[in-house]
Amino acid sequence: MTENSKNLQKHLLENVRYLKPIEAAYNNVLSSLLTSAANDNSASTLSLPFWFSAFAVNLENYVTYAQNIIEPLIVASLSEESGKISCSTTQQSANNCVQAAIRSFNSNLSEVALQVITLSNENGNNNWRYNNRKKPLS
Repeated sequence: MTENSKNLQKHLLENVRYLKPIEAAYNNVLSSLLTSAANDNSASTLSLPFWFSAFAVNLENYVTYAQNIIEPLIVASLSEESGKISCSTTQQSANNCVQAAIRSFNSNLSEVALQVITLSNENGNNNWRYNNRKKPLS
């Protein structure tokens, strides 16, 4: 197993550290929206609560993690595998497809996160976001 593969394995095991806060924040947002909708039939305006920023920050932290740590390790691991003499052309092609899919997925996830962050910022939640952002991991 290569060093990149070992690092990738280690980081994928830590993945839940980023996904659980997203899930919890999303459930809070969903619960609040459903409760508000049940109590108020007039949905003419939607003002997001202050805590919506928790979802935005957690999503942004995960996107940073996925793009800066996971994606490069996946690409490096697949490139190493493709570079081995024992790797068939079929496997090399599959590895290239996985690399392209990971890049595309992360790009789309980044766009979604940007929209969520923009929505959060439009509701005046900048201070909470700034104070709760994680620094990128190395």
